[in-house]
Amino acid sequence: MKNTMVDLWNGNLAPVKKCTRDSAQIASMMALIEKRGMKLSAVLDEKQKELFAGYNACMEEYLGALAEQAFCEGFRLGARLLSEVFGESS
Repeated sequence: MKNTMVDLWNGNLAPVKKCTRDSAQIASMMALIEKRGMKLSAVLDEKQKELFAGYNACMEEYLGALAEQAFCEGFRLGARLLSEVFGESS
């Protein structure tokens, strides 16, 4: 079950791709993050840019792991709800 959830999360089964593609709010936030990151990068020296790049890499990894965990927990909750519904209808 865990492998299926991870495949879903990684886009191997594709439902996740629709969320980011069709969300104006997410697209707007991504554009703002990129714009502000570019502005910040323009005023940093090389050592600060390296530090900022490391920070961004850590944040991306953290947010990816957090989102994967939230997705798995939400999927488990949905499966539990379905199990209860089907258990009551018997």
